[in-house]
Amino acid sequence: MDSNLILECFAGTLQADPNLRNQAESKLKELSVSPGFLGACLDVIDLSSSPVQAKKAAAVYFKNRVIRYWEAKDSQYKIDQDEKPIVKERILPVIINADYNIKQQLIPALRLLVALEFDNWDGLLDQTGQLLQSENSEDHLYTGMLCFAEITRKYKWVGNEDRQNKLYPIIEQAFPHLLSIGGVILNTEMTELRAEILKLILKSYKFVTYYDLPEPLRSKDAVISWGEFHGSVINMTPPSYVLGTNISEQEKSFLQISKCYKWAIANIYRLFIRYASTKNLTKKYDYKSFHQLFLNDFIPHFITQFLSIIEEYCQGKRWLSTTALYQLLEFLSHCIVEKSTWSLIKPYFETLVTHLVYPIICPDDQILEIYEEDPQEYINLSFDQTSEYDSPENAALGFIATALYKKPKTTLPCISTFIYQQLTELQQQPEETLEIAKKKEGALRILGSISGNLPKDATIEPMLASLVVPCFASKFEFLQARTIEVVSQFCDVPFSNQETLSAIIHGILRNFDNSEASLPVLFESALSIQAFMVKDEFKQVLSNIVLPTMSKLLDLSNEIDNDAISVVMQDCVENFSEQLQPFGVDLMGKLVQQFLKLAHEINEASQADVDDFDGNYDDQGDKAMAALGFINTMITVLLSFENSREICIKLEELFSQAINY
Repeated sequence: MDSNLILECFAGTLQADPNLRNQAESKLKELSVSPGFLGACLDVIDLSSSPVQAKKAAAVYFKNRVIRYWEAKDSQYKIDQDEKPIVKERILPVIINADYNIKQQLIPALRLLVALEFDNWDGLLDQTGQLLQSENSEDHLYTGMLCFAEITRKYKWVGNEDRQNKLYPIIEQAFPHLLSIGGVILNTEMTELRAEILKLILKSYKFVTYYDLPEPLRSKDAVISWGEFHGSVINMTPPSYVLGTNISEQEKSFLQISKCYKWAIANIYRLFIRYASTKNLTKKYDYKSFHQLFLNDFIPHFITQFLSIIEEYCQGKRWLSTTALYQLLEFLSHCIVEKSTWSLIKPYFETLVTHLVYPIICPDDQILEIYEEDPQEYINLSFDQTSEYDSPENAALGFIATALYKKPKTTLPCISTFIYQQLTELQQQPEETLEIAKKKEGALRILGSISGNLPKDATIEPMLASLVVPCFASKFEFLQARTIEVVSQFCDVPFSNQETLSAIIHGILRNFDNSEASLPVLFESALSIQAFMVKDEFKQVLSNIVLPTMSKLLDLSNEIDNDAISVVMQDCVENFSEQLQPFGVDLMGKLVQQFLKLAHEINEASQADVDDFDGNYDDQGDKAMAALGFINTMITVLLSFENSREICIKLEELFSQAINY
């Protein structure tokens, strides 16, 4: 196929004129089913005279076509069988010559080809081996590591019995050389490309050890050499290009060097929990000699190394990426579980809580900026522990949760005493500055996380009255939101002092009724309304304002896609159906409108053309859950008014609009 014609088409898709663009796209779709099309795409990518944007467009089209139609049998767009060997033969040389951004577009296609064609890809291993020997050319070495990582990925979920004949020779031949490559990189000036090669070495090790532990990597020599390599990566000094930049920590976490730290720690953690723990997942992976060697000789050294790194980090002498922090905390959490390792970190537990966990949980300037600019995202990050499961904050809270679950007698007094002392000290400050408010928020967040472990005795109520309730009046709304969230964790406390309970009730309802309150404050107030519905005193106060409260909940549900608001409305309907009867038809109408709005948005998103997908999209999961929440609330409204035939008929008419959609 004429590659110049293909180049013209890709150039046409970049035109500003929509007519020219549509013509070019139609022509490409027509040509894409012709034999030789994928080869022509590779020509465009490989041709030095091709414009950069046209190369990128060709790479994206090539990737999408390979991924969608490589195995297609009945589709009219299936790839010609005679072209497949040509694609396999050419893809690695094209990746070598392509610039970095084009390489990234071609990697998913390479991944699929290796996964599907490895057994029938003659010469792939030899070609990869030659590239790995090209230590004088980083482009060749990088491409070789890309390909080798994909080869090892193929065996990630395969047990040794089913892979040993093919994988073991690869490990025996290639893995010592990978250590050599890694050693050279660690002893030269670090760049992002070298860091990515290092990351690919670590990921290759991860892939072959993730599900089962290959025999060649269980020998003492292999355990020592790979253990030392991982330790060297973890201990390497962060390069100057990371320390000398002003980019955010989130942006730094995307750097390849950050991923090196992450995967080095993650690999050790994975080996620890899967093959060196007291309770293995299954006897099948109970490799006793490795277990004893790794647990007795390596883990203590890693713990010492990790504690040293953490000490430097806490003193401000060392940078750690957020992803590395997460993995470190996960590792330390598992150390609590294991008897032999708990004895090693027990002396440092209080220090870890005070100097590592607590500062991580306190909000930083970046999260407070999100509070101002994107309050819904702030809610997801700060109140929903499932939104970013791999954040250091969640790992820090997980560390506390594990400690309280596994070693409550030792750790609960330590944590609760620290929080009490911290809040007392902060409350005594003459002025509440931003820094003090941040520390209060962090302490309250820990208090909320341990609330289920605290005894519901006479000490809780005075603590809430003196250290938590005053935070309702903070001038910082992020602290107000956290205060409301924390008091809801203590809704089952048997209050003896009605003044304390009254202060909490009015603190919640006053914030919810505040027309100028921020979205997080309103959201947490709404959830607290549901939490305190178990208190008769609260229900009595709420019964007098349930109509405006329901109206406010409806408005709030229109601002935030969260099914939790629907659950609050359901509880209000169930508890105050009599008071809400005059509002029933209007309530159902608004619920139907909001459901239809969400359903329409979800439907629109589902119509997107997969060929136009560029990796950026809005997750519709929250919208779908919120829509289901509206359905449940509508059903609750129907059931609550089923004894009023006249109203029920009107409600069913409105509800039918949602059902018919």
